[in-house]
Amino acid sequence: MPQVFKCISCSAPLEFLGQMSQKCQFCGTTMIVPPELFGGRPAVSSSGGSGGLSEEIRRLCAEGKKIEAIKVFRERTGAGLAESKAAVEAIERGGTIDLGEVIQRAVSGGPLIDPKAAKKAGVAVGVITIAVIAAAVIAIVGVAAVLFFVASPSHDSDGPVPTAPSSGPRQGRTGGEEAGMIELLRLGGEGTGAGRFKDNRVVAVDGSGQIYSSDYSPGRVQIFGPDGKFVSAWPVAEGENVYDLAVSRSGRVYLVTNKGITAFDGESGTRVANAPDRRYRGAAIGLDGRVYAAGSDGFDIFDKDLKPMNSFRNAAKDASSSFGFDKVDVDGNGFVFLVERTTDDLAKFSSDGRFLNRIPTGLRSANDIALDPAGRIFLSDTSTIAVFTPEGLPLKKMKANQAFGITFDDTGMMYIASRPFVLKVDPGLE
Repeated sequence: MPQVFKCISCSAPLEFLGQMSQKCQFCGTTMIVPPELFGGRPAVSSSGGSGGLSEEIRRLCAEGKKIEAIKVFRERTGAGLAESKAAVEAIERGGTIDLGEVIQRAVSGGPLIDPKAAKKAGVAVGVITIAVIAAAVIAIVGVAAVLFFVASPSHDSDGPVPTAPSSGPRQGRTGGEEAGMIELLRLGGEGTGAGRFKDNRVVAVDGSGQIYSSDYSPGRVQIFGPDGKFVSAWPVAEGENVYDLAVSRSGRVYLVTNKGITAFDGESGTRVANAPDRRYRGAAIGLDGRVYAAGSDGFDIFDKDLKPMNSFRNAAKDASSSFGFDKVDVDGNGFVFLVERTTDDLAKFSSDGRFLNRIPTGLRSANDIALDPAGRIFLSDTSTIAVFTPEGLPLKKMKANQAFGITFDDTGMMYIASRPFVLKVDPGLE
């Protein structure tokens, strides 16, 4: 049975992946895993290490796979490329690595500073800082005097000083979006009543434009009309945490939970089919109605009744992914895009399971993936939505607020599970 610990930020239950640091797939927080899961304080040395990392690094180096060893070290610790390379070379030479410090640097986003060096640097910086502050004070006094003279009313003019008209790109409603992403509809709000949410992290739209969203736990699927008006709601079974939500064009709802994948009649909430639990984390519906499910070792394809069609259990290995995939989407041509669990890179596969490409995203806490009708790739990252071309080239980044689940309708409008709301926005792309 997998070990579970709670996120330090949102208290969501997280499945232990064997890493020293791990991100929460629900709120995006990166944290150091509790040491008790390793039986003590994590450390890596040439004679052993938590999770067997040093043994794996040494084995890969012995096999001439140093690049892969560096990649594994980065995935396990969150360290940068240069530090990972140095650490791997040290382990290869039989040296000792303090993994706790490596993880702390990765989580804090900066190197640990030597105290003696910091003291010396502090003295120098202090002297420079005093000089800079003094110069700044003099400059500020001078500027203030000039501004006072300019702003003083003139005897030759009794009217107000005209201001330049403001201009700029189109603006949406408040909610964290940057200019260019226009909010068209907002529904939900904090609460447990009709149309309100406590912790909704998933969203989907059917072929008629109806909007679906669910709280994480306790789960409750709520349905809204295209105009945002509440239609109906039905509960998810007790003890089931909602990881993902997908809806077919006809309105059949597929929930990914800690119990597996279940299909429901969208209108009544009646269970109509189940797929066995294989530690799935994400699901998507193709235009052909087939269900694509992302898991810890690869991905599977089911028909609309969740009867198995294909299983690609070596997909993670083929994409050099140590811990598999979190989320999935599929384009109109059947190409499958999977979000790698620890690096947030994208892995692209053909519909017959052939690995095609690995796309670096530069993100650290991707929550969901969605493809728009033009084939562009969108990744939500809580405070950012990153956009890539169909080929995987960076295109745009948009500011967001609590961006978790995302999806598109046929017209190219994007829907965001922005707890406790659901937003419909125009992403501002032609």
